[in-house]
Order: sequence, then structure tokens, then C-alpha cells
Amino acid sequence: MSFTKMFVTYFFVVVLVISVSIQPHKASDSTKKYIPVGVTCLSIICTSTYTSRECEGYCISNGYNNGECRPLDLVKPVAPEHCCCYYVKR
Repeated sequence: MSFTKMFVTYFFVVVLVISVSIQPHKASDSTKKYIPVGVTCLSIICTSTYTSRECEGYCISNGYNNGECRPLDLVKPVAPEHCCCYYVKR
């Protein structure tokens, strides 16, 4: 009886260790798709008709991972907002 309890406990510990060690590898594989290069703000000025959605589409079509309309200086946000792209694809 003692051997069975010890074997079952050992089995569950091994399963727990394996499941915990696999998690970081899955997350790191998805982050390796892009090389961070910071923010590249373009000369395109965002308006009520050219929104963050259009900016994001433009950035993705030009090889970036994401984009949005934002002020050039985040510390002292001043209008107008520009289209800024993030992360270059490999």
C-alpha cells in the first residue's frame, strides 16, 4: 500500500513539473515572430476619417505588427496625432 501511494505521488509530481515547464516555451514561441524596434511614427496625420483602424491597416500592410494614432510626445501630448507603427516582422 505504501509503495502504491508513493508511486502515485511521484507520478503526479512528474506530470506537474512537465506541465509547468512546457508553458513558458509556448509563450516564447509566439513572441519570437517579431523583432522589437520601438515605435516608428510616420508623417501621416490622423483625422476623424483616418483613424487608428486605418493606421493599423497601413502599418500591417507595410510589414509592421501593429499601429495606432498617438501624439508624437507622450509626456506632453499635443495635437495632431500621427500614425505610429510597432515591431518589424521577420
